[in-house]
Amino acid sequence: SQTELVRPISLAFLSTFFILNPKLEIISHYIFTLFISMCITLFLCYVNKNKLSYNETLQSPSSNSFTSKSILLYIFPLFLVQIMSLINNISDRYILQLFVSISEIGLYGKAYLIGSSIGLLFDSLMLLWSPFVMKNKNGLVIKYFQTIRKFALSTFALSLFLLMISILLYYFDFYSYDISKKLIVTTTIVCSAFIARIGYQLITPLYNAYDKTTLVAKISFFSMIFGFIFNFILIPMTGIYGAAIATYLSFASF
Repeated sequence: SQTELVRPISLAFLSTFFILNPKLEIISHYIFTLFISMCITLFLCYVNKNKLSYNETLQSPSSNSFTSKSILLYIFPLFLVQIMSLINNISDRYILQLFVSISEIGLYGKAYLIGSSIGLLFDSLMLLWSPFVMKNKNGLVIKYFQTIRKFALSTFALSLFLLMISILLYYFDFYSYDISKKLIVTTTIVCSAFIARIGYQLITPLYNAYDKTTLVAKISFFSMIFGFIFNFILIPMTGIYGAAIATYLSFASF
């Protein structure tokens, strides 16, 4: 858990520092932050090297139940999920280039940096959640599945609430430091998008535990398609607001 949380926490601090200091040269600081987080992660792994493996699994492997074909059928859809997730996360930047100025794209990049830092924190927590689900798929997880689903729906409701706040921020003038209104509104929408994705992240490890990885790939595929469609519709109409809303709709479709 220590190693998983190093990178998102580091990037969250960098994002906050970047927003408060807009003249900061972000690329070099971003690379430096990733390098430092990698060093900390490797150090923590080394210190806890005896705890990195699940000994019970290593001592009693059921090798007969695994074949190359079964492993490929399980892993390949998850590989496609990662590819489609990458496309979903970066395609809006390329579509924005067709309709808005470079400065607008830079503004959207700042907003997305904060949102993705929050998303990265959730991703790290889900990486801790997934092995727990695998280990307890026939026990606690099934017993409390309805509770998990209610929590997933609650996070979606929270994302809608945050989206409503972004609408209020759009219609009311305010000034905070030297941060533009457009940046704050866009950031709020992007953050609500990553919160909307939590339910998907909670439930899909259970599908994976029961070898339903193809279903997860289908869900990701449709979300990617929705993202493309919404971006091409909304960006020409509302610029970076449209890209942020398209991100929300794409992630909510999960």
